[in-house]
Amino acid sequence: KDKISIGDSITLDFSGKIKEHIPLEKGKNAFVITGKYAGFHGKIKSREGKKVEIHINDVHIILNQSQVIAL
Repeated sequence: KDKISIGDSITLDFSGKIKEHIPLEKGKNAFVITGKYAGFHGKIKSREGKKVEIHINDVHIILNQSQVIAL
């Protein structure tokens, strides 16, 4: 089984069992949930500690991992 870390996303079925695990890591798609860029989505370019760099519409932004959901 995959180890689930803080910041990762999971999908549950109706019985509450984990159906899918999506780690918050380089190359994954991400959706911004708070802040100036809320509602935007892009690709994760890097993650260092609690900071995540995302490429959104030709712009690179650095956000706290609590502002981002892995898709």
